[in-house]
Amino acid sequence: MTQIFLRTPEERDIPALHTMILRPAVQWGTGRLPYQSTDWVAERVLRPGEGVHAIVAEKDGVAVGWATLNRGRDRRAHVGSLAITVHDAHHRQGIGRALMTAILDLADNWLGLLRVELTVNTDNHGAIALYEVFGFEREGISRCDILRGGILIDALCMARLRAPHSYMTDL
Repeated sequence: MTQIFLRTPEERDIPALHTMILRPAVQWGTGRLPYQSTDWVAERVLRPGEGVHAIVAEKDGVAVGWATLNRGRDRRAHVGSLAITVHDAHHRQGIGRALMTAILDLADNWLGLLRVELTVNTDNHGAIALYEVFGFEREGISRCDILRGGILIDALCMARLRAPHSYMTDL
C-alpha cells in the first residue's frame, strides 16, 4: 500500500487541488460552484488568511486530500470550523481518517480549541460516519442549505466539544 504523507500545502499542489475540487463526486459533497478557477485555489494555498490552518495529504507525489481549520476570532477564538476534501478516486483509502487525525491533533494539542464544528450534506453518509468516529455529534439540520443539480439539499451541523480542564473540575 502506498504511504500517505501529510504536510502544509505548497504552490506545487495548486494544479492537483484544483483538479480535485472539480471532480464530480467532490462537487456533489460540497457547496462549491462548478468551474472554480485555479486562482481560487491558489489564493487559499498561498494566502490562507489569519487563523486558517491547512494540511494536504500526498500520495505518490500528488495532493489527494485537503483539510482546513479556520479558527474563530474574538469571543469565538476557542472554536474552529473544519472542512475536508478527498479526491474521489482515493475515497475509503484512509486519507480522510489521516487528515482528520492530524487536523484534530492541531486543534486539540497546539491551538487548544474547545469546539470544532462542520456542516455536511445529510446524504453524505460516508463523511458523517467518519465524523462520528472522531466524536462529532449531530447538532441540527440546516434545511434547504445548498442547491445541487436543481434540488435543495439539507445540511447536518455537527460539532465535537472538549471541555476545558477547569470546567471539568468545577462540575
